[in-house]
Amino acid sequence: MFADPGLASPHRMPDDSLCLFYPGDPRERRWMADDGLLALLNLAGDHLFFETYWRHTGGHQGGTWLAPEAPHGYQGGRP
Repeated sequence: MFADPGLASPHRMPDDSLCLFYPGDPRERRWMADDGLLALLNLAGDHLFFETYWRHTGGHQGGTWLAPEAPHGYQGGRP
């Protein structure tokens, strides 16, 4: 899922798509297709709010991310 390409964020994939969840997280912290479209849209909306808040509180110079953060660097395949 893409939104506002090029904006600073600590949670974007290399292709600038939103990093919405970590595949290695437990089921309750990941979006799955059977959760439905509304759940995905809510997740994306929350993510965009968190990005905006992070940028307004300092961004890469100490901005605050309002949600739990998972490890980064997932390269594909099964976790």
